[in-house]
Amino acid sequence: MEKEVILVSHSRIRSATGPGEKYSEIWTDICEGAVEEAREKGANLEILAPRSYHDHKEFISLIREATQKNPDTLIIPFTPTENELVKEMASILKEFKGKIVTVNVPPMSEIKEQLSNIVGYVGMNERAAGRLAVFWLVTRNTDIRKILVVKHEEGHYGHRLRIHGIKEIDVSWIIGRPTKVEEIYTGAETYKIDALKKSLSDEQAGVVTLGVRGTEAVLQTGIPTSIVGMDLNDNIRFAIKEGRVLATLIQHPVREGSLAMKMASEIITNPDLPYREVYCGPTLVTQDNVEAF
Repeated sequence: MEKEVILVSHSRIRSATGPGEKYSEIWTDICEGAVEEAREKGANLEILAPRSYHDHKEFISLIREATQKNPDTLIIPFTPTENELVKEMASILKEFKGKIVTVNVPPMSEIKEQLSNIVGYVGMNERAAGRLAVFWLVTRNTDIRKILVVKHEEGHYGHRLRIHGIKEIDVSWIIGRPTKVEEIYTGAETYKIDALKKSLSDEQAGVVTLGVRGTEAVLQTGIPTSIVGMDLNDNIRFAIKEGRVLATLIQHPVREGSLAMKMASEIITNPDLPYREVYCGPTLVTQDNVEAF
C-alpha cells in the first residue's frame, strides 16, 4: 500500500510558482528535498502551501485541510507566533490520528507534551547556532563589550531558541570579561534604521543577527561593525567576500526536506519508533569558504 504523506509548507516547489509570485527560498528547497525523497521511497507526497508566505491564518486552514485528508503522516513546521494561532494549530492536531514530523521550526515543549503523535524534528540546532555565532564574534573581535542581537520577527520559536543559545555561552572565559546582551527588533517588513544606528553608535558593540533581513538592515546603516549573521543570500554572500560580514550560519533546507520525508516514511513502516531529532546544521560560512555556498 502506498504511503500517504502531506507536507504543509510556506511555499510551493519552484516549478509550481507563477510569474511574480513571492516565495521563500528555504521552503521551496525543503519541498524539493521532500519530493525527491518521496520519489525514491515510492511514497505519495502532497504539498499544501498558502498563497502568501506570511499568511499564518491560511497556513492554519491548510493544517486543518491536511488533517481532514487523513494521511499516514504530516510534515509541518511550528511557524505561527501568535498565541491564539498556536493554540488553534494544537487543537486541530490533537484530533489527527496519524503521525507528525516537524521540520525547520521545532515544536515548543508545551506543544510537544500535548501532542503525543509528534515523532520527530528535522532542522537546524537553533541553540547551537546561537552559541557558535557568539563564539565566532568574540574570538574575531576581543574588544566587544556588548552583543547586539538584531531580530526581525517577534515570537518566532526558532529565533527564541537562537537567543537562548546566544545567552547561554559565557564569553568571559574567552575574552576575560563578561559582555552585555541587548536585543533590538528591526520589524518584519521595514527596517528601523534610526534605532539601529543609535544602538550601533557604541564602538564596542558587536552584532549577531537572526536572519538575512536583520543582516541587511545592519549593513544598510553604513556603520562598520563586527557582524555574524544567520542564513544567506546573494547580498550577504557579497558582504562576506568584502569583509563587511564576518560570517553567517546556515541551515540545509534541501536536506531538511529529504530527511523529514525519510522520517515520515520510516514511522509509517515502524510506528513504535521513539521520538528523535535530526540536525542539519548550523554550518559556518566565512570568507574562507563562502565560494562553496
